[in-house]
Amino acid sequence: MLSSRQGFSLLEVLVALAMISIASLGLTKLQVSVEQRADFAVNSVVALNLAEQQLEWFGTRGAVSGYSDTEVADFALLQSGTELELYAPYHIRWQLSPVPGWDSNDLQQVQVNVSWPQRSGDRQSISILTLLSAQHGYHSSE
Repeated sequence: MLSSRQGFSLLEVLVALAMISIASLGLTKLQVSVEQRADFAVNSVVALNLAEQQLEWFGTRGAVSGYSDTEVADFALLQSGTELELYAPYHIRWQLSPVPGWDSNDLQQVQVNVSWPQRSGDRQSISILTLLSAQHGYHSSE
């Protein structure tokens, strides 16, 4: 007597399971990639904000301290430096140097670099390069 039962063979079930496994591995890799990119985007925005804050502090030089809660930056005393602990895990470094081809000390090149650790242990960073002029800033009429 012939059986009227219809169904899937063991081989068909194993092939289907293998295809589902491969697809789920691909989705897992995609999810990890999306997470890493999202982390980089968030950290980049924070790092950019910290770099802009540092440049803004440089921009206060010449300000009248009576009108500002921010410590005044004297252009003649500006120098390279680092901030490693205040904004941990972000490290802020700034480098001031003379502008190539410019004879006067009234113009300086400033590079602000902010770095942070990734989950993998590597460090990522962003950098802003700009010029500062001794004539820029707020001046008192006193």
